Amino acid sequence: MVVVQATMYRHPRGGKDITFLDQVVLLSKMLSVAIPILILAAIFTAICSIPAFLKNQRLKKAGILDTDSMSGIDFEKWLKYRFEEMGCRVKTTPRTGDGGADLILTNLHGERIAVQVKKSAKQNIGVKAIEEVLRGKMVYNCDKTMVVTNQYYTKQAYSDAKKCNIELWDRDVLLERIEILNSVKERKAKVG
Repeated sequence: MVVVQATMYRHPRGGKDITFLDQVVLLSKMLSVAIPILILAAIFTAICSIPAFLKNQRLKKAGILDTDSMSGIDFEKWLKYRFEEMGCRVKTTPRTGDGGADLILTNLHGERIAVQVKKSAKQNIGVKAIEEVLRGKMVYNCDKTMVVTNQYYTKQAYSDAKKCNIELWDRDVLLERIEILNSVKERKAKVG
């Protein structure tokens, strides 16, 4: 038989005296409330991170995560290949003095589209890209304009692009288009 001696402790501010056993019981009650709360917080955090994890997996599968570490020239080549897969004829412009467009697309309807490609590691793309592609439209006698980035645009860039009828492909649009392309390729592979 184990005998626990109840040692009395004086409360520092003159409160009720409590035994060591009382302290253990109080601590276990506090832990019985705190542990479930901590577990719920961990579960909540895990659940909240699922959408970001799934999007990251989609970006990886589409090859967009790889674009973050590419050079600007490699990103242009990557996009050229993707546009060709989508059925466009693609012409690259000179590396220097490109006149405001990096790629000239001719889509399935015969429309010429000036494309300004903006690769960024993390930074949002500003209005300068909008100005450049408008110049490219004139220089290359195009019907439409588009700016494509592996990131996002500033609010002002979105606003100006809308006013100037410029199509913007940010990271999310690029992901959508590549997923559609991959889906079509998968269906064709199953059929033929």
